[in-house]
Amino acid sequence: MPEQITTAGRIPLLAEPGEHTSPMPWDTVVAARPDVLTSLPGWSTLPAAANP
Repeated sequence: MPEQITTAGRIPLLAEPGEHTSPMPWDTVVAARPDVLTSLPGWSTLPAAANP
């Protein structure tokens, strides 16, 4: 995800390029003060997300 953020011309706040993102507490996200949040509805129902 950090690479996609950089490609979009933004600065990744919660992971460096080359790092894997991982679940984190909502407070951590809020503390980073992001300009944009993305979400994929139904993400958790996809087989790839359900069976990593």
